[in-house]
Amino acid sequence: TWNTRAISLESVQAYIREAEMLERLGVQPFLCVCDNGSRDGAAEELRALERGLQVPHRFIYNAVNRGNCAARNQIIDYAREVAADYLLFMDGDIEVVPFSSFAMLRYLEGHGAGVGGIGANSAAYTASRAGTMPYLYSLSGLKVQATDLVAWTQYGMFRREVFDSGVRFDEQPPFNGPGWGFEDNDLAFQMAVRGFENHRFFGMIYLHRSAHSSIRNLRRQSIDVRRLCEQRKQYLIRKWKSTEPICHGPLDRKSV
Repeated sequence: TWNTRAISLESVQAYIREAEMLERLGVQPFLCVCDNGSRDGAAEELRALERGLQVPHRFIYNAVNRGNCAARNQIIDYAREVAADYLLFMDGDIEVVPFSSFAMLRYLEGHGAGVGGIGANSAAYTASRAGTMPYLYSLSGLKVQATDLVAWTQYGMFRREVFDSGVRFDEQPPFNGPGWGFEDNDLAFQMAVRGFENHRFFGMIYLHRSAHSSIRNLRRQSIDVRRLCEQRKQYLIRKWKSTEPICHGPLDRKSV
């Protein structure tokens, strides 16, 4: 979460309901929330919410915005610490579609260790609660597509083995602070060279009420988001230009 207080509080409450549902189904959930230096009261509201929380959890409060790569790595560290079998990433302004976490879990359990992650199509969202899918019990019958270009970190579930193998979000400059873009491409490339596939599914509309909020927040701080995004892109190209299968895969297709 970063400066999306009201929306993020409702999102976290939806994650809590989802965790409680998983408990009823016999799955042991752990909830991790990282507030990345919010200045809009989000951290204070989260602390109040945390005090009454019964689900096993860890709330992380960064004093400053360390960037989404560092924040997500903190969440990965927690998932590995509690020996979670799977890690579901959700952006702080997205609400989980009820039961979709269990549907994604069942998909990964049924598709072998080579499938490292499954995520929701990132274009299939709405800012209106009335337009969202009320539940998703299974991915059966939905279109699923493999891709080597991007990992679906806005709404995606990953095997712990991916992170046990050394995959992490890159925190080298220009990924070492606030910014936007290409960290999920880099994650997909790391997964590919370790033999993991990324899958995405279609047919679920989820609630995303403040899309690109980080871009707007960065611009309010007079940060040139376009320039920083281009720096990230060029760093990624240099990083992977000599690495198979990336250099003759997504980079060769000029898809980055």
